[in-house]
Amino acid sequence: GKIKLQLIIGLIMALINIPLSVFFSKNLNMGLAGVITATSICSVIPLVFFSLQYFKIITSKAKGVWNE
Repeated sequence: GKIKLQLIIGLIMALINIPLSVFFSKNLNMGLAGVITATSICSVIPLVFFSLQYFKIITSKAKGVWNE
């Protein structure tokens, strides 16, 4: 029951990754490196939220969306 936040963030990052990849590769002329950069950026953001949620749950300080 604690994965609602992870599901939401995962879906948001998946939806952001595609336009960001196109922007980096075509508009900034980065090519394949732009796709890799966009994917890397989209992988770091959930890492921060998931680590924070883990810490809050383990220390029994999770409230609201962190504990759903």
